[in-house]
Amino acid sequence: MQVILLEKIAHVGDLGDVVKVKIVKLMTFGAFAEIIPGVDGLIHISQIADRRIEKPGDVLTEGEMVDAKITAIDEEKQKISLSIRALLAPSVDEDADEE
Repeated sequence: MQVILLEKIAHVGDLGDVVKVKIVKLMTFGAFAEIIPGVDGLIHISQIADRRIEKPGDVLTEGEMVDAKITAIDEEKQKISLSIRALLAPSVDEDADEE
């Protein structure tokens, strides 16, 4: 079973890629989003908006499609971290790298 999950993770994308995801579950600490069927990633509450929010439901709704950036892939733990915030406000470091 682990091999199948690793194969699915390999088809998700690479670190830094922007993917269209479907919000599937809202939790107090963030939102789970389906990247491809059978592979979900977590958008931590701090990565949902460029401001402090009380709960993910203030910004997102289940079933909503959003763009998110892949910020971490942990194949050993089979976890993928996503960020909407990274697409809203590029950091100063990223701007400097492009020059």
